[in-house]
Amino acid sequence: MNILHQATEQELKAVLPEKTAGYIIKARKGEVGLIAGGGGVYEDLYLILMERVNVFVVEQTCPYPEIDHRDQEALHLIAKENGVIVAYCRIFQNGIMYKEASIGRVLVTQAGRKKGYGKLLLIKALEKLSELGETSVKIQAQAYLKSFYESFGFKAVSDVYDEDGIPHLDMVKTER
Repeated sequence: MNILHQATEQELKAVLPEKTAGYIIKARKGEVGLIAGGGGVYEDLYLILMERVNVFVVEQTCPYPEIDHRDQEALHLIAKENGVIVAYCRIFQNGIMYKEASIGRVLVTQAGRKKGYGKLLLIKALEKLSELGETSVKIQAQAYLKSFYESFGFKAVSDVYDEDGIPHLDMVKTER
């Protein structure tokens, strides 16, 4: 098992409060790879899934299945503050979700909001995809976050549409 990327202290201090750690874990065939820092592998996987349900199902009142068969094919990025997951996203290389690489299930918990976690997650996700040789990334963004994603170079490639009762739009970022 190997760490795909663990944020350095300098990277974290530049963006996040003290006592914060950033991690990437890799899931393959139901087994989760190494998670640096405290806590067990399965405990962190459980906490990731719990936060996804808390944000996407409970907070956003979206009563649709949150856990899907794609988690085993994803790279998972989490940020913790004082040992508690405060932000998460998963990334896919091209050909898994779309012809482009993709980032999805981006969330920042209520306790982690307004602290730069969303920005750090997106930076790290894009860096990792670039390291993997990906040059085009597609997301299904919630419409109210369009300008946030545009600040990273994403461009809308669809009109707004309904996804489980929440306005979304497709956006793509291409390296040039």
